[in-house]
Amino acid sequence: DTLGTSSELIPFFGELTDFAYAPAAALALRSIFQGSNVVFALEFIEEILPFTDILPLATICWIIQTYYGDSGIAKTLQIGVYGKNTQVDDVIDGRVIDVTREDRQ
Repeated sequence: DTLGTSSELIPFFGELTDFAYAPAAALALRSIFQGSNVVFALEFIEEILPFTDILPLATICWIIQTYYGDSGIAKTLQIGVYGKNTQVDDVIDGRVIDVTREDRQ
């Protein structure tokens, strides 16, 4: 979020850099949030549209995934317990646990 917002420090130049930054930021967030294409699309749109860099989408998604992972908004965003890479044994009491374990077969 900080890197995306920092492009606004230089008027108009910041908007030009967003054309290169938008795909990279969107791919990074999709990777972070379990392959969510919804988060990918939202981040790409946020970065490509002028003057929307102020929205802290990564932070919002992290809060939803961490504290409200079983909510309706998490389901809409395809994160939390609704993430593509989440398996049944990753969830305890509605919370996702250690989805990066290497002991899976």
